[in-house]
Amino acid sequence: KSFFGTVNRIVRNINTILGGAGNDSITGLNAIATWAVTGANSGTYTSSAKTLTFSIVETLVGGNLNDTLTFAAFNTVRAITITSVGAVDGFNITEANFSGSFRNINTLVGSSAVDSFTGLNVDSTWKIVGANSGQYKIATAANTVDFSAIETLIGGSANDTLTFASAGAVVLTGLGTVDGFDATETVYTGAIRNINTVLGGI
Repeated sequence: KSFFGTVNRIVRNINTILGGAGNDSITGLNAIATWAVTGANSGTYTSSAKTLTFSIVETLVGGNLNDTLTFAAFNTVRAITITSVGAVDGFNITEANFSGSFRNINTLVGSSAVDSFTGLNVDSTWKIVGANSGQYKIATAANTVDFSAIETLIGGSANDTLTFASAGAVVLTGLGTVDGFDATETVYTGAIRNINTVLGGI
């Protein structure tokens, strides 16, 4: 069931949603919002200084403005994977410790541990803008996702391009497990895997 869409009555001034036994979803507003994951299928949704708490909800759906997905509440590793382009904007994402999915995500924030972020098996660009932060996009869509507090970037089986907002210093560390090469970069500071192309910054 879906909180927004299958309920045939208007429900107002709600602070907490508790899902049921099925595959539940919450669709957010077409507004700037933050989805903060605090546990398996649980967390908070915040927009315009108002907060909704949810639990036992498997699918979180962002709107058409910037939706931030954050795992900052965790001090354990997050394994985050892009699964497809968002139907509205951003990208659809899964995380290994969360049984559901996050849709139309524009900004991603990792935990305090060493997190990984895996892209699609299509031509993609990883742009480094700072320590463990940057932007991911694919060649066939205008959608982007900005990321921070992500220590490992993992390219897919197509061409993955590494580029920089400013000067970059890349050191190859080995052969990629899928294709290309693994590397480190002094600005990013983390590990970068399966890179096929390096495009220098300004």
